[in-house]
Amino acid sequence: VSQSRYASQCLYEYQNDFAVLTEQNVIDIRRLASDNIKYTIIAKQYGIHKDTVYRIVNYKTWNHV
Repeated sequence: VSQSRYASQCLYEYQNDFAVLTEQNVIDIRRLASDNIKYTIIAKQYGIHKDTVYRIVNYKTWNHV
């Protein structure tokens, strides 16, 4: 991945007006997961898929938070 492409991807993550989650939601999701709350329960609470919770918790997405 070129440096300019990476920079534009990071910029997109910060300025995505269509994002379902906020940075505070991501912090809360990680905290809930660390308290051993099941991913399916967290996902239902935030209206997202359990795989999205997995990716957030494991820093595959939202890794800048």
